[in-house]
Amino acid sequence: MGLTHRQPPVADSTVKQVISLGFEFNKTAPSKETFTIPANYPTLYLQGILFVSDYNKKGDVFIPFLSIINQKPSKVVLLMIRGKM
Repeated sequence: MGLTHRQPPVADSTVKQVISLGFEFNKTAPSKETFTIPANYPTLYLQGILFVSDYNKKGDVFIPFLSIINQKPSKVVLLMIRGKM
């Protein structure tokens, strides 16, 4: 799955950009549903990507996300990619 500070209004264009780069997170996503996670600023989980917005901390959104999808992973591996799409 993907995890980004991008905001929900750019979710559709972000998904298109990610797919154009050869990534399809939805294929192995922990949930196929689309939903929001309660947070101080808008969030969105869409096609395997969790959009946490600029002002939420990723961990503050990711932990409740795991609870919503009822998952308790023994490991979480983060790969940070910086750059422009």
